[in-house]
This record gives sequence, C-alpha cells and structure tokens, in this order.
Amino acid sequence: MADARTLLTEAASQLSGAGIDSARADARILLAHAMGLPSSLLAGGGVHNENTRAALAHVLSDAAGSVAAMVAAVIVLGWGWQRADPLISVVLAVMIFWSAWKLVVRTAGVLMEGTPAGLHPPDLERTIRGTPGVGDLHDLHAWRISDGFDVVTVHVILDGTRHGPEVAQEVCARVRAEHGIEHVTVQPEPPPARVSFQPLSGIVRPRE
Repeated sequence: MADARTLLTEAASQLSGAGIDSARADARILLAHAMGLPSSLLAGGGVHNENTRAALAHVLSDAAGSVAAMVAAVIVLGWGWQRADPLISVVLAVMIFWSAWKLVVRTAGVLMEGTPAGLHPPDLERTIRGTPGVGDLHDLHAWRISDGFDVVTVHVILDGTRHGPEVAQEVCARVRAEHGIEHVTVQPEPPPARVSFQPLSGIVRPRE
C-alpha cells in the first residue's frame, strides 16, 4: 500500500503542474524500466500461502510499474502528452490498493480463524446428518488455522445402528469428498439411554 500511496502522491504533484518538466528524462526512464522488467518477471515463484502471495504481489507490482513507466514514456516521447505519466500512475495505484486489500482480508480471516472460504455451515451439517448411523450432532466447528489448513471438529450422537468408529470414518470421508476439508475430527457418542418407568404397584408385592 505504501507503493500505491507514493504513486498517488507523485501523480497528484504532476497533475498539479509541480512535477511536469520537459521530456528530457523520459528516454532514460524508458531504458531503465525496460532493463528492470525481466528481473521482476523472473523473480515470481510458486504461490503456496499468504506470505508467498504477498511477495509475488510485490514483484508483480514492480513489473506493472515498469510497464506503466515504459508506456507513459512512449506516450510522452511520441505525442508529448505530459499527463500520461500521472494518469497511468493513478490507475496502477488503484490496482495495487485493490490487490493489497484482498490480501489483508484473506490474512485477517486466517488470524481470526474464520470459517474457510466457500464453506457453508448448513451444508456441512446436512452432510454429517446424512451419514448412516448419525442420530444427532453438537459442537460443530469449522475454521482455518493457517493458509491451506482447514479443520472441522464435531461430536456425533449415534443412533444405535452402527459402531462409533465406522460412523466416524464415514463422516470424515464424506466431509473430505463433499467439502474438500482433509483435517476432520469426529467424536462419536453413544445414543441416549432409554429409561422406562414402571408403576410401583407392579414392583412391590402387597403384604398378605
């Protein structure tokens, strides 16, 4: 975001006329950014988590800045339109702000251990309740511990038709298959005991 703020500040300065000079330096700017663009593009790597995404976003913003500077330099040198540089800088700054905001939102979701993106708790609950052997459930939690590490934990109450380990394994398999969450912990619980009451007269024999 600091890069975007700098771009906006300089763009405002140039649009106000304070930073608009002749085009004597535009050829040097074009050459410098043309030389720096390949290194920015080669610096990009695989995207695995928010740290590498942030690093890649920084590299891509440098590359986009080089392209924008070259385009602005060509316009100024070819057509003499001095305001091309600040206007292109404003567009680039908006793009950087938008990508930075999305990165902040995703990072905040991880830090707050929010619900994994794309996971709807009612759908998850229906998946678990639809497993044969599940009579009821409680303490269902789904959260993101770190990027790519989503977790679901749940207590299921058995209906008495299947063994607990079998039900737990099937719940885990269904959640993985239907929601893409690999880390699932299921705690099976026995069905509630049925208590029958018998009249006292049927238990205590009357005295003779």
